[in-house]
Amino acid sequence: MVKLGANLFEMEVIIRKANLNDAKALAELGAKTFYDTYHKENTTEDMRDYITKYFTINVLQTELQDKNTMFFVAETNQELIGYIKLYRTGNSYIPNVKAMEVSRFYVDKQFQGHKLGAKLMLEAEKYAMECGCEVMWLGVWQKNITSIIIYEKLGYNKVGTTTFPLGNDIQDDYIMVKHL
Repeated sequence: MVKLGANLFEMEVIIRKANLNDAKALAELGAKTFYDTYHKENTTEDMRDYITKYFTINVLQTELQDKNTMFFVAETNQELIGYIKLYRTGNSYIPNVKAMEVSRFYVDKQFQGHKLGAKLMLEAEKYAMECGCEVMWLGVWQKNITSIIIYEKLGYNKVGTTTFPLGNDIQDDYIMVKHL
């Protein structure tokens, strides 16, 4: 259990591996957080298409059962307030190195700024090392300056670029890597 920042509130936060019973809460939090983060910079149609494609209970149930995927969730008072989705498979960004992808990394906006994301990332890094990974990597939208700064504080460095299709918009992402 983790106590979060005394600045605004004191609460116990549990960070644990997700299970199938978390699918609905993961879908809801993922959709909400994705919308909160990106809706101002994207069209309503592109946002709706992405959210309805990737943040459904069925999609999350499938992901939770995938042996190459792991979710860690943060919850307080049995409410999901953040999660990190990891994907363990080959990659083309860091060849010849066993790597873990941070596929999603979301913290509800009302809980941001209390180092919850850092605690989730620490659990993810421990898991990656247990799996024998040497590096963790992620893609982040180049316009998402806040997240880029957070990732840099967590030890990630830009190593390249890629694209990310959000509906009809092809967006430019940075690839960021952290050696474990």
